[in-house]
Amino acid sequence: MDPRLYRYANSVTFTPSRSFSIQIRSVLLGRTPQGNTVLHVAARSGQRPVFTEIYIRCKSLLMQPNSEGDTPLHVASGAGHLSVVKFVVTEITSTAPSELDIESGCDRNLEMLRWGNRRNNTVPA
Repeated sequence: MDPRLYRYANSVTFTPSRSFSIQIRSVLLGRTPQGNTVLHVAARSGQRPVFTEIYIRCKSLLMQPNSEGDTPLHVASGAGHLSVVKFVVTEITSTAPSELDIESGCDRNLEMLRWGNRRNNTVPA
């Protein structure tokens, strides 16, 4: 994963005019050694504006598990970041399948709320 993107996803302060320019999809698809995407990192940091910007640019990242089977939703929930969890649940339940990225497999969007990770943990309801 590009180190600048990792720092951006972990940023505590967010200034849209100075935000890291995320234009190349291949950069967004990078992973950490633990298999985390930039959306996992943003979910862990709990910075909803950063999470939202990354999500808007690459919605398919929402469905990607890391090496532990955790999706960004699991990570945000486990870290106690309610604003990110609420945003993700709202997106999952309100987005029509036709509006989602075909490559992401998001036709299973509601099913994602019941996905378990490798420890069989689901996102608390």
